[in-house]
Amino acid sequence: MNANLELTQLEQEFETTYHSIINDIAKKQSDLCLAEQDLTEEKVALSEAQVRMSLGMITQSEMDTATNNYQVQENAVKTKQIDLFDAKNNYDWFLKGMPYSS
Repeated sequence: MNANLELTQLEQEFETTYHSIINDIAKKQSDLCLAEQDLTEEKVALSEAQVRMSLGMITQSEMDTATNNYQVQENAVKTKQIDLFDAKNNYDWFLKGMPYSS
């Protein structure tokens, strides 16, 4: 009887962990998609700033801010890519029977 209870608990734990990993991957994919959209917006803003700078409509400081904003968002995308990679690796290790670490 005790062995059946332990088996049931292990099965439930396995299922819970599996769903947690799948949900984590889905969230990381969504986060990456949003970060990429933000990067596209920053790229447009940077292009506009470059044109405005060439026309003398903004200062170098404003241009530097636009460049910095783009680079910050570029780094955010790279971070989200790494997060997704890690989540997928957790899934692979889980399938191989290794412990899951969130």
